[in-house]
Amino acid sequence: MSTAKSVASEIQRACLELALKADAGRFETLALALRMAALAAAEAAETVTAGDDKQALVAPLIGLWDFDVATGKVVSDKVFAEFYGVDAHAAAAGAPLADYLAAIHPQDLDRVSAAIDTAIATGDDFVEEYRVRRRDGTVSWVIARGKCWRDDAGRPLHFPGAVVDISKFRRIRAA
Repeated sequence: MSTAKSVASEIQRACLELALKADAGRFETLALALRMAALAAAEAAETVTAGDDKQALVAPLIGLWDFDVATGKVVSDKVFAEFYGVDAHAAAAGAPLADYLAAIHPQDLDRVSAAIDTAIATGDDFVEEYRVRRRDGTVSWVIARGKCWRDDAGRPLHFPGAVVDISKFRRIRAA
């Protein structure tokens, strides 16, 4: 099996494993999104050739962020930056949270902003499903999950998390 195919297979296995854990924790939407990511990885494994880039397999599946609460900067990978239309170099260095929030659909922005504030204030898990407007004008549905970590004095430090594009799942569910 090519390295790219083995990476796709490993992503599929990991997504399915996480989906089972999400089901057990009653995070049904997250579990469904992870199953969709597993399906995308399975499709990639079927179509990949030996010369394909491993990063191209991972790219459409999941994006990662780490929000530094004290500075208000979000460091993210290229996938997360692309979801929100943020320059990848700026994202890697740390872009203002406002740059990411600007891409959230206006009908979802207040709810998502309030959920972020609540997660920072309480330390509760952040799990939200919402729309983002991409640079090309298309609207995608994503599910995001994160948790704000605190120092020993209880002050919020970092808020890492992940986002999965669930647009395909939403279209299937609506049909």
